[in-house]
Amino acid sequence: MRHLCLVPCALSLAPISVCLMADNLTTWSIGAFMIQHRDCCAGFTLIELTVVLLILTIALGLVLPEASSLIFRNSLQTSARRLAGAVSYARSQAMVEGRPWKLVVDLDNNSYWLAAGTGNADAGHTRKRSLESGVRFVDVEIPGQDTRTAGQVTIHFNPKGLAEPAVLHIEGSGNKVRTLRIKAFNGRLVILDGYVRVEG
Repeated sequence: MRHLCLVPCALSLAPISVCLMADNLTTWSIGAFMIQHRDCCAGFTLIELTVVLLILTIALGLVLPEASSLIFRNSLQTSARRLAGAVSYARSQAMVEGRPWKLVVDLDNNSYWLAAGTGNADAGHTRKRSLESGVRFVDVEIPGQDTRTAGQVTIHFNPKGLAEPAVLHIEGSGNKVRTLRIKAFNGRLVILDGYVRVEG
């Protein structure tokens, strides 16, 4: 039983020509179309389709967990980088404006913001930012103070480029933890893998 089908052939130059003859398949091009006919019908058996679906299922089972882990790991890294950017901005603004700035960390809502001056933490602050989905603050350590796991913690930056030393711990999926250490002498933030305690 022969089958005919029309297939667009944009590259056809001759009005009518024979393009190919192989494996019982003959193709003619007529204008912008190709006419194909087969001497027999080809297809897949039910067993072949089942094997293909089985292979795809196994492949997805191997790939999806890795992809999910990568997404959550990237969320933790993104949160750490954004906090580092906030610290850098607070330090630079304090030096440029010649007045103190501060980073306010809200441990209860996993958010933070920056504000100028030393008064009320909510006065004239920048837009609040939240940690990425699935990431939370574990605690904040400041030398000479108790470790804070709830409430709001304020970290100060002075106009000379110095900062109040502090260590922030954030946690993502799979109990992955990053330690963010703010150095006192240069006010910069260093990101470390794992849970690292504050020194001194």
